[in-house]
Formats: sequence, C-alpha cells, structure tokens
Amino acid sequence: MMKTTSALLNKQIKKYQNEIGLLKNALAENATYIAATIENVEDVKPDFDFFANYKRIVDLENKVMKMKHRLNLFNTSTKVDVDGIEYSIDELLVLMAQLTNRKMFLIGYVNFPQKKRVNSGNNLIEYKYPNFNPSELDAEDNAMFNKITNIQLTLDSINNKIEFDIDDDLML
Repeated sequence: MMKTTSALLNKQIKKYQNEIGLLKNALAENATYIAATIENVEDVKPDFDFFANYKRIVDLENKVMKMKHRLNLFNTSTKVDVDGIEYSIDELLVLMAQLTNRKMFLIGYVNFPQKKRVNSGNNLIEYKYPNFNPSELDAEDNAMFNKITNIQLTLDSINNKIEFDIDDDLML
C-alpha cells in the first residue's frame, strides 16, 4: 500500500485514460495493413502486436476502475464541514453541481429590467414587468457564488492534503 491524495489519483487516472486513447488509436491504425499484389505480405506487415496492446488497454481499464472505486470510497466516507454543516465530499460534489445549475438558471433574470416595452402586435402600449424582487435575486446570486467558491476551496484543500491508501500496483 502507498499513500496518495485524490488530486494525485485523478492525475494518474487521466494519464491512464490518455494512454488508453493512444493505444486504441494505434489499434485502429495498425489492425489492418495494405500490401500490393507484387509484394510479399509478410515483408510489409507492420511490427505490431495487436493483442499485447489490447491486453495493455484491459489492464489500464482495470486499474482505472479500481482507482475510481477507491476515490468513490474516499469521497463517500470523508466528512467535511462547510458553513457549519457536515457533508461527505460526494455530497459536496452533488451540491456544487446543483448550485451551479441553479445559478445558471437565475443568471437570465439577474439583469432583467424593471420595465420592458413589448410589442404584441396591437395598438396598445404594453410593458413586461418582473414578478420578483431583483435585489433579492441579486443577493441570492451572490450567496450562491460565495457558497460555490467556499465549496471549491474546501475541496481543493482536501484533494491536495488528505492522504489515503491505495494498492502499489495501481500507480506508476
């Protein structure tokens, strides 16, 4: 067993995923080859071991699976306090996504004018008015920004500082 952080583990997962992509490209490129009828097929055959590369992909995918599982265990079992409330890292990741979606939804209303002229095709002068208090909406937008930032800073700190055990054979 060796110690790692979730930040380092995520970097290793990305490294393995990049290698998997390169190997898959190599398989696609070298799985077949072309030889002219006047050539000896064995002379032009590329020096490429399809199954050795395929086996490496399977091995890397298994490592990624085990690494992601270990990361999930860490994320679901590690508790952290944010604004006086205890969350698991997993809960914080979900909450951060929800807050970001909520913020993106509200952003369309943040700069909504107090009164907006509309043209409905009749001869009447009509206006569209907000059915909400813009200052309350602005306060909610700022509160969500601050909460998202606080969660991100908390997670960044945990991801780089808190260590956990992982099997030696999973890391390079």
